[in-house]
Amino acid sequence: MKKSLAANATDLAEAEGLRRPGMFGRLRDYSGKETLFTSRGLAGLPWFIIQKIDVAEALAESQAHQRFLFVSLILFLLLASALMVAAWWYGSTIRERRTAQELLGTSRQLKAQTELLQAINNHITDFLFLLDGQDRFVFANQALATGLGMSPPDFQCKNLTSVLGPHAAKALQTPCQVVRQENRVVALEMKTIFNDTVHDFLATFVPVALESGERHAVLASLHDVTLLEETRRKKDRLGRQIVAALMRAIDLHDPYSANHSANTAAVARAIARAMEADPNTLATLEIAANLCNLGKISIPREVLTKTWALTEDEQALTRQETAYAREILSQIDFELPTLETIAQKHEYLDGSGYPEGLAGEAIILPARILAVANAFVAMISPRAYRDRLGVQEALGQLLAAADRRYDRQAVAALFHVAENTIDWPAFENGMGIVLLHLED
Repeated sequence: MKKSLAANATDLAEAEGLRRPGMFGRLRDYSGKETLFTSRGLAGLPWFIIQKIDVAEALAESQAHQRFLFVSLILFLLLASALMVAAWWYGSTIRERRTAQELLGTSRQLKAQTELLQAINNHITDFLFLLDGQDRFVFANQALATGLGMSPPDFQCKNLTSVLGPHAAKALQTPCQVVRQENRVVALEMKTIFNDTVHDFLATFVPVALESGERHAVLASLHDVTLLEETRRKKDRLGRQIVAALMRAIDLHDPYSANHSANTAAVARAIARAMEADPNTLATLEIAANLCNLGKISIPREVLTKTWALTEDEQALTRQETAYAREILSQIDFELPTLETIAQKHEYLDGSGYPEGLAGEAIILPARILAVANAFVAMISPRAYRDRLGVQEALGQLLAAADRRYDRQAVAALFHVAENTIDWPAFENGMGIVLLHLED
C-alpha cells in the first residue's frame, strides 16, 4: 500500500517529521487526526521512521487524572465552604445567644433600676419638676402632683403659671433665669403661695441638658420647711418673750435702771450696724444686751437703790453682777458667745476691768461694743446716787477713755449713732432710746 504526500505540506505531522528529524510535536496527520509525533532518520538510508499516536489516546490517562484532580478540588472547595459556613453559622448563633442573654440581662437591670427610681420618686416628699427653656413642665413627681390634686401626666406641656399660679410662677422664674444665664446651681430660701397658702421652701435649681437637645432645661427641688419655720418663729417669739420677762424683772428689782437693758440693746445694735458687724455679732448683742443686767437680781435691792456712797463690801458685791448673770444663764445653750459677752462687759482694753482683767483682743468684739453701749446708756440715765449726764459730756468721757478702756471704733460708731440715729426728743420725754432709721 503506497501513499504519497507533498513534501511542502507544513501543516501535516508526516511532512514536518521529514523536514525536522528528531523533533517532537503535535500536529494533524494526513487523515486529519490530531497526533503526537516524533521522527528519526535511518543511518545509511534515505528513510525516516515517523512514530505517531493519537492525542486522545496518548493523553487519555493524564486527562482522566486531571479531571479527577479537578473534581476532587471542586469537592474539597465545596466541603471547605460548607465547613466555613457551618462554623460561621455556629459562631453567629453563639454570639447571638450571648448577645441576646446580655441584652436580656441589661433589660432586666434597667427595668429594676427604673422600678427602683420610680419607687424612690413616688416616696420623695420634696417637690421635683423639670422645666424646658419656655418654663413648660417636662416632668413632675408624684409629691407635686398629689399636692396640686393632679397626676404626673397632667403636667406635660403646661407652663408654670397655668399650674402654680402667677405668684408662685414669678417666684420660681427668677432663679430659673439665673440658672440659664450663668449655667450654675442656685440654692435659696423662698416664700411663696402654694395651694392658696404661704409656704416656706428650701429651693435648689440645677441646669440640665435634655436628650432632645434642649440646653436651657432646669431641674427644681422644693423642700417644704413651713412647719420648721413656724416652729422656729414660735421659738424665737418665746425666746423674746422670756427675755422681755427677765428685763421686766430687772426693772422691778432696780427701778433706777428701768429700761436700761432695752436702751443698751438699741444702742449696741446701732453701733454694731454702723461698724458693719457680721450677723452673728448682731444676734449675740441682741440677747446679751437685753440680759446683761440680769445679775442685779442677785444683789439686794437696798444696795442698788442706795442714794449715798457704797461701802467697799457693797462695791465688791455689785462687781459680782456679771458672775451672777453667768450663773443664772449657764444652763442655756445660746449657740453664740452670749455668756462671754455678758461676762466681759466690764473688761477694759488696758486690763484694768473686771472680773478677769482681760485686755486687748482677748475681749471679744461683741463685749467691746456692749461695754461702750452700756457705759453710754448708764451715763445719760439717772441713778440713785447721781443725776444723768448730758449726751455730749457722756460722749466726751467715752472718747477720752478710747484705746484705754473702750474700743475706739465702737466709740466712733457711737458718735455717728448719737448724732444721726437716736430720737433725742423722744428720749427726753421718757420714751427711752428710739432709733430713727435703723436698717434691717
